[in-house]
Amino acid sequence: MRTPVEDCLRKVDQVHDSELTIAVVNLVRDAGGVDLDALIEVVARVFGWTRLGPDVKARIAQVAEEQCEQGQLRRHASSYAAADPT
Repeated sequence: MRTPVEDCLRKVDQVHDSELTIAVVNLVRDAGGVDLDALIEVVARVFGWTRLGPDVKARIAQVAEEQCEQGQLRRHASSYAAADPT
């Protein structure tokens, strides 16, 4: 995962799904659990996005949901936690 430098900020559509996935999964695992709003805010900060427009929110939420479907995360209401190891 590449982190931003001031001269080279990427828009949300310029970040590959795999980079967002790494950020989302690692953040949830490190935090032990997090609600969606906090997840969006912190992941956005990792990539240097200070404006949380609908495109940023939707993309991060989509990645979190995909990781639930893949079995990496689990969701309870609007909070996410790491899935139990199998």
